Amino acid sequence: MVGENCFELYPMARPLPPLSTVPTAAPIPGRLLFVLFVFSVAVQLAWMDSTVGVYDEGLALLGADRVLGGDVPYRDFFTLYAPGGFYAMAGLFHVFGEFAIVERLYDAVVKALAVGASFLLLLNFGRVAVAWLGSLLVLALLIHLRNYGVVLFPAVAFALLGVLALHRATTRQSGACALAAGLAVAVSTMFRHDVGAYTLLACAVFLIDPHGGRRMPAADGQWSAGRLFFAAYACAVLPLLCWLVAVVPWRELQRNLIDIPLFVYPRVRELPFPDAAEALRKAFSMRSPAPLAPLSVFLPLAVALWCLVREARAGRLRLRRVEVSPAESLFRFLAVLNIVYFAKGLVRVSGVQMGASLLVSILLVTAGVAMASHRRWDKGFAVVGTGGACAALLLALLFGQWAGNAAALCRDRSVPRLTCLRLDKDQTAVARYLLDHGGAGQRVFFGLGRHDKIFISDQALAFAVSARPVTYWHDLHPGVQTTAEVQSEMIAEFAARAPDRVVLNRRWDSRAEPNDSARSEGVTLLDDYLRANFRPVYSSGRLTVLAPAGPTPDSR
Repeated sequence: MVGENCFELYPMARPLPPLSTVPTAAPIPGRLLFVLFVFSVAVQLAWMDSTVGVYDEGLALLGADRVLGGDVPYRDFFTLYAPGGFYAMAGLFHVFGEFAIVERLYDAVVKALAVGASFLLLLNFGRVAVAWLGSLLVLALLIHLRNYGVVLFPAVAFALLGVLALHRATTRQSGACALAAGLAVAVSTMFRHDVGAYTLLACAVFLIDPHGGRRMPAADGQWSAGRLFFAAYACAVLPLLCWLVAVVPWRELQRNLIDIPLFVYPRVRELPFPDAAEALRKAFSMRSPAPLAPLSVFLPLAVALWCLVREARAGRLRLRRVEVSPAESLFRFLAVLNIVYFAKGLVRVSGVQMGASLLVSILLVTAGVAMASHRRWDKGFAVVGTGGACAALLLALLFGQWAGNAAALCRDRSVPRLTCLRLDKDQTAVARYLLDHGGAGQRVFFGLGRHDKIFISDQALAFAVSARPVTYWHDLHPGVQTTAEVQSEMIAEFAARAPDRVVLNRRWDSRAEPNDSARSEGVTLLDDYLRANFRPVYSSGRLTVLAPAGPTPDSR
């Protein structure tokens, strides 16, 4: 079976015995994995933010909502993401109902899968206690990053499973593991095509010489792990690509997946590395470590340098081929993965963009501890990990942001789709107004106070009120909807069938990042059209609701 060969719970750092003597179940690690998974889900739910994220989380919710309504990504709405996340969420909505809490449960399970994959990878370094502690550190990172519903996390979870399976394929000469690895990386690609591409690159580097010069005996049939891996990957990804090419015009595929990601996104979304000296100064003056948190983006670079030094000291950077153990082979694999993920995050240097590399950095450091530690340290690692887990669970249940408010939030049904969660007070007031004046299913455009300069837009509110799509361009993005071409397309859509309402959010009008999104493009076609054809009927804080201009004001 694939599961027995590729993902069994068996510490693999010591030399492998014959397959027939490998236990089919390892009771202690198996129970630990189950406890770890349940614990990961419980702590995430207890500690999660009860407010729905306006942009990234809103995009996941609204994209799934549009797919559930029959829309196809790229053809019917603009998105920079692979379609897998939208279809996975839409499937859950179809089964459990279109509620934001379903997405939160899904997010917690997906992140718990990443924690479990981390545990399975770390078991290969021969220390169950260290694997337990390292996977808890990964959980702490994921809780810190939040970003609920972001497709980065399922992409990374399946990428890690692919890495584990591919390593087992080359170690055990298992064709089933090679096929499982290819399928896992393919699923990763379906969630985030960039994560999938970077993982594929790391796998290709690993397959060039997975054993550091050691020649493994060929199995019956002289199978090749690399050929099976890439064949499985292609068989899973190519049908999706063919389907997209068949149903989506090439112009839209090119614009969504090539032109905007490669030539617009870097210009309007890039962020530099944080100023370390300034962060240290703020931490000292505030007497708090909080200002140092952004410096975590340097961790993958530091870990990469440490890996190079480690290899140099072991004499493995010479041109001659040096045989390495299975554990060292996996360590090298993770080191390459860390580097390619770090390169992925260089455009927009932030915690979530570097999240994949940060996670792999934790695995590398923990693996290094496992390979260097003596057996007598295991009890200490187990005590620290278990004690930290119990303390985290207790704190989450007592002081968690959602746990303390869950009962009251779940009783509030004024915005049905957000039962057990919430928006801020102004968003909630507008949501209730829209639901009271026209109900769910209205055609509503959610825009900004100005569209010549864009930071982000409110996608969560659109999902909350079950708004029907008005435009192809619901995801407002700098460098895209700020152009005359796209604004003209949006005006043509509005002119063909006017929205029932328009909601303008001025919250981010003055927000400026150190990139081109901070400057005005000078295009006001959409703003001029909205002013000429709509009038305000309700406002709360920085949000204003507009209705089509007409002879009789809305008195309700």
